[in-house]
Amino acid sequence: MKRTIIIGDIHGMAVELQNLLDKLVSCASDTFVFVGDLVDGDPEIIESVRMVRELSEKFDVVVLEGNHEARHRKFRKKHAEVADLAEKGHPRAVTTKALSVEDIAFMDSFVLFHKIEEREILVVHGGIPGNMTKFPDALAEIPSISRKEQEIFSKIIYTRRINAQTGGFLRLKEATEVDPFWACCVRPPTLCRRRSKVPPRYRHRHGCDFRRQPDGHGSGRSKT
Repeated sequence: MKRTIIIGDIHGMAVELQNLLDKLVSCASDTFVFVGDLVDGDPEIIESVRMVRELSEKFDVVVLEGNHEARHRKFRKKHAEVADLAEKGHPRAVTTKALSVEDIAFMDSFVLFHKIEEREILVVHGGIPGNMTKFPDALAEIPSISRKEQEIFSKIIYTRRINAQTGGFLRLKEATEVDPFWACCVRPPTLCRRRSKVPPRYRHRHGCDFRRQPDGHGSGRSKT
């Protein structure tokens, strides 16, 4: 039986990841979709990245870029040399120094979203901003969308709560009690983690309708 296995944030938990993979008893037809955030958190960051990279050499593997990988990517772009920072204990510098060229190339290949067409599932790391009017049909379309749309789209890595009035992305520290978890506005209320205080008309008036496409928000869970 062909399985699609969706695995949430790893955050350096290599031992737990190996235990999960052992329990899954993988077969050649399996597809693994990692929702992002392989790095940061527990100390086994390098082992986690390499475990998934080695898995990709044997199976069909898709890895999304999480907000933690995005921070590491921006750090590598800004700091070509990390030895001095690593000696001072800078956490991202320490990780970057320990990563191999192959590891970094692998991380640079991570994608922003993944569609599982046969199951009508859209996998993202964070969520869908409520003011997004169009979602790319494919990764190749991203460069062609307008600058404004790209700015909104870039928030799918970070989105958790959205502005109750505009549907726009909110940083966690900016959100208030009336600002709903994003899925409350793009999925049926019965599937929400909490009840939204946003009027029902909001769900029809703003943004795209992704109600048939469950999110892959990093939850530390796996789905098949």
